[in-house]
Amino acid sequence: MFSTAIDDIKCTCVVTYYAPGAPMRITGWGFGDAEPPEPEEFEFELYIDNKRAPWLEDRVSDFELDQLISQFKDSH
Repeated sequence: MFSTAIDDIKCTCVVTYYAPGAPMRITGWGFGDAEPPEPEEFEFELYIDNKRAPWLEDRVSDFELDQLISQFKDSH
C-alpha cells in the first residue's frame, strides 16, 4: 500500500497481486528448446478516503501503470 496520484487525484494504491516477470529460458540445443518469457503481473485497487475508486482505476494509462509498478518496487 502506498500513496500516489492519478490524473492529479491523490489516492492510495493497494497491490492485491504481484509476480515478477521471467526472461526466456533455453532448455536445450534444438529448435524450440526454450520456454517463453513470462510477463510481469501487477494487480491493484485504488482508494480515495478509504473508499474504493474503480472509476479511477479505469483512467490509469500505460504510463501511469508503469509509474505505479515503479513506486511499488521502490517501496519493497
